Amino acid sequence: QTVLEIVGYIRKYTDKPIYLMCLPPRDVSILKELHHAGITEVTFNLEVFDRELAKSLMPGKGRLPLNVYDAAFKEAVALWGRNCNVRSAFVIGLESVETLFRGIEHICRLGVSPILSLFKPIPGTPLEYMLPPSDKEIAEICRGINKICQTYGVELGPSCRYCEDNTLKISVENLALDLR
Repeated sequence: QTVLEIVGYIRKYTDKPIYLMCLPPRDVSILKELHHAGITEVTFNLEVFDRELAKSLMPGKGRLPLNVYDAAFKEAVALWGRNCNVRSAFVIGLESVETLFRGIEHICRLGVSPILSLFKPIPGTPLEYMLPPSDKEIAEICRGINKICQTYGVELGPSCRYCEDNTLKISVENLALDLR
């Protein structure tokens, strides 16, 4: 209800795009209200596709089952379309590449655009011992993800150039480079 009030207030003064990043609602009917109110883009970030691993890394959010995300993705794509207005972020480096690719394919099949973030271990945290992917691994992963996106006609997000500052986005031209 608070989000709807905020969107209503914003819409009184501007028609600029409004991007909502939130947990997927268990009651997807709220998405119709958000769309009608003027939200132009939504993101429900899975971050880790393997739900058991997600539970261990993100004890609260990781408990949300995939079917809750799927219901929200399907309803959101029905409302906002397959034009990069429905997205989900994944963190590269936390799960196997095979599982990551399964997750990317899963959402692309639904018409959802993936956004990539890179895992960066922070000293003093429980994951400080993990190594992030190498530049070569990142390039290979991005090539694979771009192929998946092309197969399903889904754009790799984010579509906002300002949002690229806190995500991993490699252009198709750069993927052709030999990154050693």
